[in-house]
Amino acid sequence: MQFGSTKKLFHFTYLSTLLIFSPLCWALGGDTPVNQGFHYLIDAMLGTTGLSIATLAVMGVGLLCAAHYMEWKYFFYTLSGISMIFGAPAIVLAIRSLFS
Repeated sequence: MQFGSTKKLFHFTYLSTLLIFSPLCWALGGDTPVNQGFHYLIDAMLGTTGLSIATLAVMGVGLLCAAHYMEWKYFFYTLSGISMIFGAPAIVLAIRSLFS
């Protein structure tokens, strides 16, 4: 890997996440086809589909780390990402309760 490529990857991931999920916040306001699509995506991420994918991700990354194919930091990155996804609704409700 070249020097600085990790930083470029982080910036690319941050920018793509910002570009994908920023419209999500604005689209959740009305009853439109885009809103219905986003609700389907959120329900899939937080439902049984998301739980299945999260379980497979933890198992797969954990086995790869245990076999020394990956570093353990990626396992902890996976766990923190999954906890952010499943904890996001509670965080949003806590922030909303502060303003209402």
